[in-house]
Amino acid sequence: MIQQLIIGIFIGILIVSDPFLVANLQSKTLLGVGVPFEISIITLISFVTGGILLFLIQQTKKADVRRAFIILTVIGLQTDALSPLPIALGDLVIGVYFSIFIVICMVKKSELKITIIDILNLSFLLFIMLAISSGYITSSLAAVKFIKLMMLSFLIVNLCTDREGLIFLIKWLIIITTISAFIGILQEAVYVFTGFPVVGFIDAKNMKHMKEITDFGPALKVPGFTGSYIVIAFLLSTNIIITLNILLYIPLTALKKISLWVILLIMSVGLYLTFSRVTLMALGVIVPLVIIGRLQKYLLHISALFLLLLVVVSITINFKPIIHVTDIYRKVQDAVLQERSWGELRIRLQLNREGLYGFINRHPLVGIGAGKSNRYCSHFYGWGAHNALIRVAGDLGIIGLIVYLCIILYSLGRIIVINIKVRDPMDIGVARGLLFAFSLYLILLQFDSVYQGVYLWFLIGVIAAMDSILLRTTSKVKNSFVGWRKLDVL
Repeated sequence: MIQQLIIGIFIGILIVSDPFLVANLQSKTLLGVGVPFEISIITLISFVTGGILLFLIQQTKKADVRRAFIILTVIGLQTDALSPLPIALGDLVIGVYFSIFIVICMVKKSELKITIIDILNLSFLLFIMLAISSGYITSSLAAVKFIKLMMLSFLIVNLCTDREGLIFLIKWLIIITTISAFIGILQEAVYVFTGFPVVGFIDAKNMKHMKEITDFGPALKVPGFTGSYIVIAFLLSTNIIITLNILLYIPLTALKKISLWVILLIMSVGLYLTFSRVTLMALGVIVPLVIIGRLQKYLLHISALFLLLLVVVSITINFKPIIHVTDIYRKVQDAVLQERSWGELRIRLQLNREGLYGFINRHPLVGIGAGKSNRYCSHFYGWGAHNALIRVAGDLGIIGLIVYLCIILYSLGRIIVINIKVRDPMDIGVARGLLFAFSLYLILLQFDSVYQGVYLWFLIGVIAAMDSILLRTTSKVKNSFVGWRKLDVL
């Protein structure tokens, strides 16, 4: 029955979407080669989804639907650029699995897990729907996108119902992200030697923002196959934090430690090649906190060493023998001042001011409509505020902002509670990783214009799933995740 459902849903999606989405091929390129307008969406997608369909059927035959969902969802997070359509692999996986899950629950009369996050999501969706009257098409599209995010977090909670499933998700998230980082490194190598960007289907408008001029010549801000260097930077930075916490807290064999250090190195190189200064800055803030949190008994020593380094740098700034170090320091200082005065940072600060003033003076309660707050700004290319909270306030007003903050703060509060309750080293490693990764993402939101991020709601769903497992386990084993000890983490 499940196989027939999968086949029927895929065929239905292909047939219905064909006449509406074929025009999107005009502005897309694959590997730098133009795609003919006449190619049918059905013909194109059939080849792409054929392998996915076979994989799904194979997994369902093995009664391993949950693991197939986890793997395909993580892959879908990082392969948007492989589809020439607005509908990517991740969208198909979420839609298909949600439909199958609801049908199975209706047939088997199974119970659904409804969490507080689901209720808050519904409340936020309500404000997006109310904004349709002022935002029209953009608000309608925002509502459809958020419904997808709601389904994603709902499915993670309902399909990751035990420790084994959750640890399986973390493991494959790290593995697939490492593969994306390696692909990004290869993309950079190909671009440096050939000048040819092998990035998948990306609009020419977005490609303009993926070029970087370095001291060694032109370079590519590698996007992997995510469609944006910002997306892969978010993925890599958060997974670096998760991997680092696993190394610091979980006792592993020497081979597994070496493997994780190699993974950490690959992701770090991939992150550097995105040339995302904001992400690197945020990572520079979080990594010391991770290390200090693990080495609390050496906090005084670390603080003293840090102060000593500051004193040495301050004293030696004007000494001639170390002119090279002085030049580096001055270059960094000049770069920061130049960026603030004339660079992109100045533009972003101006956009944030305009977005904030527009929200306060024009539509403070209900907003101007989802996706419309960029009208408050006067940028030539129509950019809006580069701050997720300002964008929420501008789109949905102060009430929508309050609900959005409730979703964020509730998830942050629950992962903090989990960190307080867990005691086993393996539990602490996973919990600390999620806490610092989520905190890092919150820092990045202050510099990003997208507040409906798929990966953000993915993390929210993972936190809700872990919280659900902990609450269910509390009455049985007194807040201990001892069962994870028996699992092979990597």
